[in-house]
Amino acid sequence: MVDGRPQLTAAPVLPDGVVVESSADGTWLLPDAARIEITGRAGEVELIVRDGPKAVLSWTPEEVVLDRTAFIGIDDSFPSRERMPLPVTVTGSLTLVVDRGSVEVFAAGGSRTLTDLVPWNGPVTLVPREPTTRESIAVQALT
Repeated sequence: MVDGRPQLTAAPVLPDGVVVESSADGTWLLPDAARIEITGRAGEVELIVRDGPKAVLSWTPEEVVLDRTAFIGIDDSFPSRERMPLPVTVTGSLTLVVDRGSVEVFAAGGSRTLTDLVPWNGPVTLVPREPTTRESIAVQALT
């Protein structure tokens, strides 16, 4: 039930992963495929390719936003900012599945999902931004 109504929910079906530890600066170098669990009612993380494009994921109790406007030179319509409204009964956690071509976001217990293409051109680093902390993020390698 979501907001008192029956609703279809989704959850990623993934193998057990190997924990990826953050580096000393509080960032993670992501493997080719990763599951990322984030807790907290509001926050922001960046997915960055060194000297290249980045995607910014931010969330509040009202919505999740995936911003890939830094991806230029692909096609004029590619850079975008996707918004996903959240139900009133938000659980305060997100699950991300990131691989070399996409980012999938599962929010509000799977009642809201968002998928976007992100053609990374190198290794991706996950960088938490305030108020998101290293302790609120868990990363698992899926490969």
